[in-house]
Formats: sequence, C-alpha cells, structure tokens
Amino acid sequence: MGRVGERVKKKRRKYLGKLANEDPDKFTIELNKRLESWAALAAHRAKASSVKELAFEMVTYVNNELLECGAIAQAVAKEIMIEACCAAVAYAYDGRMHNLTIRKENNPRIHIERLLRLYSDREQKP
Repeated sequence: MGRVGERVKKKRRKYLGKLANEDPDKFTIELNKRLESWAALAAHRAKASSVKELAFEMVTYVNNELLECGAIAQAVAKEIMIEACCAAVAYAYDGRMHNLTIRKENNPRIHIERLLRLYSDREQKP
C-alpha cells in the first residue's frame, strides 16, 4: 500500500481512538458499522479463495485498526470477528455447517449487540 493509503489508515485509527475516548455512543455506532463491513469482507474472502482460512487474517487486521481504541474494544472486536470468520469459513466449505452457527444463541447479530452493550457499560463505570 502506498503513502496515501497508509495516511488514510492512520487517520481512521486516530478518528476511532478519539471517538472511543470522547463519544462512546457514536463510537459504538461506528464500530458496529465497521464490524459488519469487516465481517462481510471476511465472508467474501472465504468464498473467493481456495484457502478458506485467509478469512481469519481479518482478525489481525481489525486488531491493528483498533489499537488506539483501548483493550476492551479490541477484545470485543476480536471475539466478534473470530465468530464471523468461523461462520464464513463454515458456510464456504458446506452451507449445512453454517446452520450450526446461526442458532439463536450463536446468532452474530445478537452477539454483537450484547457485546457492544457490555462495552458501553464498562466505559460508563468509573
């Protein structure tokens, strides 16, 4: 990636870090939007590649993107992305495997909302 791309990434990291510290509500909205996008990208990588495990590189990418947002945000995002990558790889290998991951207790959407609520609760406590 060139200098311009690196500069854009650096600005994005600073923006997310600033939001995490100054406006937790807006940060949860931004994080939710980005996590959905990153999960979709992981699913695309799992479908498009002959090596399905390349989807898990997104976990490292997301961890690096959220370096300035704090340990809690990184942990939440890491857990969400691991689940999304597992579902994407399972679906890419065999759609029937994906059915095991979309039961109500394993639904990624419900899990994302629960973890984001947990994150916002921890940020509000002194």
